[in-house]
Amino acid sequence: MVNPLNGNRVDSKPSATTEEKADGIGRGNSAPIQFYDEVEFTKYIGTIIMAAGPAYVRAAENAKKNGAIYCRIFITTPGNIDSQPVKDTIATRENAALFTERLYDMTRDEVAEFMEANSRNGIIYIEFNYKQIGMDEAWYQKVCSVLEWDKIKIKREVLLERIRGTSQSPFDPEDLDTINSFRREPLEEIMVNRIFTLYVYEKLDREIPYIMGVDCATGTGGDNTVIMIIDPYTLKPVACMKTPLADSVQTSENIIKIVTRLIPYSLIVVERNHLGSAVIDILKRSSVHGNLYYDYSNTMIPDNIDILDKKGFVRDDPANRKYWGVTTSLTTRPMMMQILMRHVAERKSDFICRELIDDLNNLIQKPNGKIEAASGEHDDVVMAYLIALFVYYHGSNLSRFGIKKYDPRKTISGEKKELSYQDIYSALPDELKEMFPDPKGQAIFSEGATVSSKGSP
Repeated sequence: MVNPLNGNRVDSKPSATTEEKADGIGRGNSAPIQFYDEVEFTKYIGTIIMAAGPAYVRAAENAKKNGAIYCRIFITTPGNIDSQPVKDTIATRENAALFTERLYDMTRDEVAEFMEANSRNGIIYIEFNYKQIGMDEAWYQKVCSVLEWDKIKIKREVLLERIRGTSQSPFDPEDLDTINSFRREPLEEIMVNRIFTLYVYEKLDREIPYIMGVDCATGTGGDNTVIMIIDPYTLKPVACMKTPLADSVQTSENIIKIVTRLIPYSLIVVERNHLGSAVIDILKRSSVHGNLYYDYSNTMIPDNIDILDKKGFVRDDPANRKYWGVTTSLTTRPMMMQILMRHVAERKSDFICRELIDDLNNLIQKPNGKIEAASGEHDDVVMAYLIALFVYYHGSNLSRFGIKKYDPRKTISGEKKELSYQDIYSALPDELKEMFPDPKGQAIFSEGATVSSKGSP
């Protein structure tokens, strides 16, 4: 189609029946504005996008010189996770920056800086649910009725969920359905160090010793660095940051800013991999070094050795680095996955974070029983979540960081929380438990009240 007044032309391309034809369609697409419709349902879409890339770059450069518009736009209804078009576009979606309305308040230079730090391909991913575009529950009910209440169609067409078409998921489909129903949009988006976004799902309380799980990536590969913050009393994720390009210095700066500005009593738990070790070293020399988690227990460090030498002196720091953070190993990873399976089965309403739910939907169980992300997908958010929970369940010195296994907020206004001696005993560090017998069946202790035994004052 050609506009006779200004000469603007719209070229429509046919669908590709073979990969060779798809390659030809892409190579011939030398337009400064490229519009792809229903990319997750287009056969050979990956080949088309890759082949059209060089042609677009040339056309875009010419348009920029002439002061004309240039862009690539990809729109789609969510497809089947296991379909080839979705697999072909995973990288495009994962390498894109996630849209935030704070971009409207940024200058051109700030937008460029944001994109450089958050996007590997210069693309930004935008998704709105039906409420965000002004539709109400009456509209939702009407659309559902038109779709004959087909759950798959409603999920895909209305709720924008990508559906897994195989039985490889380690979770029961009904459990995933329930968890997806608890999905929330963030209450707030906080810009950290100007270019990284912290998505907040529950209001943060400066007095709570949150547990911050940090899964580190190099910033150069396909993985993401994730900061997941959970409430130690509810175990719900309350905030999440996910970025593909942050290096060890930027990750450390983000952690320091979040802790000092928002949650000063939080416990920082970093995965001790190659990048994580660098982050730990930076944090040990920062203002938040007292928040950094360490543990000498055999559960956290399966190959633990005595931290003292034969003369009773602490060994050199290189020998003690293993005590900081958490390692994901052949021993600890299965334990983490058991925690995940338990929470999926028993605590479905905890999964409110959209980033966590997306990763959960991407997990598969291999024939050897190992649970991991499907090919081309990621489990970084799940791992950051499990790193925090692993410390909660297996850490031996949480009391040193002010973390208790009950919620002290429930004792305000004179209200007394009933605690058994077993509750108190369970909250003790392992080294103190050895000094007391297991007090099963003993009487109740009420916070703010006197200790009683069998009703005696």
